[in-house]
Amino acid sequence: MMCTSSQGRLVTALMAAMIAPAAVFAQEMVDIGGVKLQMVRSGTGGPTVVFESGIGDLRSWSRALPKVAEFAATVSYSHAGIGGSEVAVAPRSARRSVEELRTLLQNAGIQPPYVVVGHSAGGLLARVFAITYPGEVVGLVLVDGMHERQVLEFTKLDSVGFTRRRALGLASLGPAQRAEMDGLAPILSTGNLGVTGKLPDVPMVVLTSLPSVASQAPGAVRVWRDLHAEIFQSSTHGMHIVTSRSGHVIQQDEPDLVVNAIRWVVEAVRSRKGT
Repeated sequence: MMCTSSQGRLVTALMAAMIAPAAVFAQEMVDIGGVKLQMVRSGTGGPTVVFESGIGDLRSWSRALPKVAEFAATVSYSHAGIGGSEVAVAPRSARRSVEELRTLLQNAGIQPPYVVVGHSAGGLLARVFAITYPGEVVGLVLVDGMHERQVLEFTKLDSVGFTRRRALGLASLGPAQRAEMDGLAPILSTGNLGVTGKLPDVPMVVLTSLPSVASQAPGAVRVWRDLHAEIFQSSTHGMHIVTSRSGHVIQQDEPDLVVNAIRWVVEAVRSRKGT
C-alpha cells in the first residue's frame, strides 16, 4: 500500500534525534564485554520490539516508544559512546554494531523473536541484523532508513554539490557519531551491505520521508523513493508509506505514523503465529 502525506536533510537531520526529550522509562547499563550500553525496556507481550537508533541515542524514540509499550515489549538503546553508553575503543563497523546489539539482548535476557525498528543508519543496521540472524527477526519497520547505494546514487545526480553537503553534515557530528558513520563508509562507498544472504520474508513496513532528501540534488526525491521501494519489494507482506509531512526524523514529526506501522507489523506476526 502506498500512502502520500515537510522539511529536512538527510545527513544533518540525524542530529535532530539527539535533542528529543528523554524517555520516561528507567534506564539500565548492560555490559556487553568491557563496555556498558545504555538501555531502556518496557511493556509486555511478544514479539519484542527492538528500536535501533543508528547514530542517534535512545531518546530519538521518546514520542513513539511509550505508545508501542502499551501493546508490546520494547527495547531501546544507545550505541557505544552515544547518549549514556560508554565509549568503545574498537573501530566501528556495521557488523560490530549488529553483534553488539545481539550481545546486549542476550546479556539482558531478552530472547527472540524480535521486530526490529530502525531509523536512518539504524534502518541499514536493522537489515544487516535480519540478514545475519534471520531466525530471530520476525518483522521489520524501516523509518527513513539508509540504503547502501544512496551515496553513489546521490553523487551521480550532483557529484560536487552532494559531496560538499555530505562533508559539511559529517563535520557537524560529534566524535562518536562520526565514528559510527566511518564504520558505515565501506558499505556506502561500494553500495554493498557486505553480508551474504537476503532479508527474511517477514511483515515489513518501509517509511519514506520525501522532504528529507529534497535539498540533496535535483531528482533526489525520486531516487530516495525508488531505493526504499526496492527494499519494500523484498517482502510479500508489507507496506511502503511515503510522507511529505515529516523531515528525516519521522518518529518525532509524526510519531503516530511510526506507532501504527509497528502495531501493524506486531499484529501481523501475532496473526501468523495464531496468538
